[in-house]
Amino acid sequence: MFHFRKSCIARRRRSAWAGLLVALPCLALGVLRSPEFQGGARADGETDEAHKPVAFHSRPSVESVVFTPDGKRVIVGRQNGTIEVRSVPDGKRVATLHAPEWTNRLAVSYDGRILACANWDNAYWDNNWTEDVPLWDMCRWRPLKPIHLKGKKPCGIAFSPKENVLAIGTDKNSVVLWDLNRQAARKVLRGQAGCMQNPAFSSDGTTLACGGGMRWVNVWDFGYDYRDIQLLHGNAQNVRTVAFLPGKGYRVAIGGDEPVIRVVDAFTLNDVQTFRGLGPSISIEALVPVTSEVIVSAGNDATLRVWDIPSGAQLAYVPIGQLDPKRVFGSSRINCLALPPDGQTLVSGDDTEAVRFWDVPKLLRARGYTKPADCEKWRENFN
Repeated sequence: MFHFRKSCIARRRRSAWAGLLVALPCLALGVLRSPEFQGGARADGETDEAHKPVAFHSRPSVESVVFTPDGKRVIVGRQNGTIEVRSVPDGKRVATLHAPEWTNRLAVSYDGRILACANWDNAYWDNNWTEDVPLWDMCRWRPLKPIHLKGKKPCGIAFSPKENVLAIGTDKNSVVLWDLNRQAARKVLRGQAGCMQNPAFSSDGTTLACGGGMRWVNVWDFGYDYRDIQLLHGNAQNVRTVAFLPGKGYRVAIGGDEPVIRVVDAFTLNDVQTFRGLGPSISIEALVPVTSEVIVSAGNDATLRVWDIPSGAQLAYVPIGQLDPKRVFGSSRINCLALPPDGQTLVSGDDTEAVRFWDVPKLLRARGYTKPADCEKWRENFN
């Protein structure tokens, strides 16, 4: 009798463990399919708990900043998938959006009605990463139908300054020109830059440049039936940032993993200027042309640098921080820069979770080592 009761208890224990092992995967699947893990949006005033951000990463470092075309709002993309819409210059939060993945690239349409986001880091390294480009209606702060690339992963995005066309760099050596009015691809541009991370339009919208992970910068002139007119040799194994300079001509500033910044004429392939002397381990994360003759760079050394193109000199450098105890690897990195249409305020985002507003006229007047307080308008950590 004793042995019979003992065997019954053992069978019950095994059945209980088996039921628990079956229930746990089902519970996890239900949580992953819940609204909290599907992304969404809410304007200020809404308190729906279903719109909480997805914590794919522990720290909400700023990965992307972009201004609306009227310059009245700045949009901040964070590593944890949170997208904040803030008014300028008071920094008041207008809306909070939530991407299904972490946000590395943001772009706003020329009329300010549509917001798009993408992430090249995981598209390049993760074979299971999404093939969609999320979109939002900037008037109602609601998600729109995402763009599905069918076998391609988005690495970078840029809106045309003249029409509702979104350039999407992919991991398949191509850039997809997506017509938002027709909801279809207008053209697929083939290149040689590997993962096309950073497409950029010229100010008139007739030329597109895009760099990637194979030392190439592809340039297409839309006036010649999307012909690939030139290939520029990038200055690093990974070209991180490409920006057109304003004014006459089609000069392109290029930065990457090496401590070198090149300014190249996209049509003649002549080097306009080359900036060196940044240090052996510094990479260029962002470039912004402030004027046709001055550019501002930011990198992994947590320093803003002002460069004069005609003379090739570094006019000023502004270190924004020293060693960040929260980071495992070295100093805080400046990930992104943005400039509004009036060109009076420069915005930077970094790994300290802060967004900083800089006075551009003061930056242009600065010389040599400059304290952040001398040209910083205001800063908000947002945490």
